[in-house]
Amino acid sequence: MKDVALAAAVLLHVDGERDRLVAGRLHARQQLAHPTVIAVRVELEHLRRAARLGDVLHRPAGGAAQPLQRPALAGAARHLDVARETTLPAAFEALAEARTVINPFERARALAHEWSTNAPLISPGLTAQIEKGLSIPHARYVASLKKMKDCRDLIPGIFGNADILLAPCVTGEAPKGLESTGETMFQEFWTVLHVPTVTIPTHRGSNGLPIGIQLIARHYEDESLLAFAQAIFARLGANA
Repeated sequence: MKDVALAAAVLLHVDGERDRLVAGRLHARQQLAHPTVIAVRVELEHLRRAARLGDVLHRPAGGAAQPLQRPALAGAARHLDVARETTLPAAFEALAEARTVINPFERARALAHEWSTNAPLISPGLTAQIEKGLSIPHARYVASLKKMKDCRDLIPGIFGNADILLAPCVTGEAPKGLESTGETMFQEFWTVLHVPTVTIPTHRGSNGLPIGIQLIARHYEDESLLAFAQAIFARLGANA
C-alpha cells in the first residue's frame, strides 16, 4: 500500500510541499484503529447470476460462492467489527447492461490507432471486443453514461456515515496459470462508478493462491482509502 501511495504521488506530480501534506494526512489516518466499515450485501440479480454468489455474508440466495470466498468476507467483517450491512439500490441493476456498452465502446476508440495499423496482430479476444465497440451506436453509449451518472449520484447514500465499504472482489481462489485473472465483475462494478477501490489478499485457497477482499471509499477519497487499507491489512494480517 505504501508503494501504491508513492506511485500515485509521482504520477500526479505532487510537489514537495503537497507531498508533506499528503504524508501527514496519511499518517494521521493510519492512526484510526477502528474505521467505520459497512458490508455490502450482494443482492443485485445480475451479480448473483454472474458470480453465483447471493448474499456473500449470510444467506445465499439463488446460488453460492465458492466455499472460500464467504469465509474471507465473513472473517474480515468479524475482525473489523462491521457496523452494519447495506444493500445496493435497485437502480444499480442498470450497471450490468451499461457496462457492456461503455467498456467496448471506449476500448475501441482507445485502440483506434492499433486497430487501423496492426489489426492482424491483435488477439482474437481483443479483436472481438473492438469490433463490438465499433458496432455500438453513439446514442446507446450516451444513454449508458447517463445510467452510470444516476447510479453515481446514489453513492453518498450508500456510505452514510461509513468510511469504507467491504465487498467481494472475486468468486473464489485465483485461477492457476496466466490465461485468465478470474471473474472481474465485482471490480468492474465499482470502477464504472468511479469510486476508488483496493483489493487486499487476506486468505489463501487450497492451491496456495490468494483470495482477496475489496475495500471501497467515497469519490475522491483515494488517500483515505490507501491509509485505511494499510491499517485494515495490518489488523487482519495474511490468512485472517
